[in-house]
Amino acid sequence: MPDSFINTTHPTFTAWRKSTRSQGTGNCLYVSESDGSVAVADGKAGPAGPVQVFDRAAFAAFLHAVKSAAFRS
Repeated sequence: MPDSFINTTHPTFTAWRKSTRSQGTGNCLYVSESDGSVAVADGKAGPAGPVQVFDRAAFAAFLHAVKSAAFRS
């Protein structure tokens, strides 16, 4: 998939971009923002597949946890 594309499957989220942390190994995420929400799609299926939607505060908290290594065991 390209780094960004337009998708009509999820009409609220149409302008998707590939995460800047994606490295071309197939383990990438696509992100889209709309009206105070952030949607995340798995790179394997892209936005045509299942999409997880967060409000901005929840997404910011998630990013903070990831960056601080809170999910490492």
